Amino acid sequence: MPHSLYRTSIQQRQEKIGNVQGKAATLHQLAGIYADQGEVAKAIALYEQSLELQEKIG
Repeated sequence: MPHSLYRTSIQQRQEKIGNVQGKAATLHQLAGIYADQGEVAKAIALYEQSLELQEKIG
């Protein structure tokens, strides 16, 4: 699935440079894509991950 490859690539790049805010934003954007496709469970999981990171960085 292209989304999973995109997700993995972006997350690895964000982690490599220590960009937690960028990773949170990417997860949020991917959640929106999954929500638009009707994959609610995946969207919620990604929104929760994004929120968790956002809370860590304030």
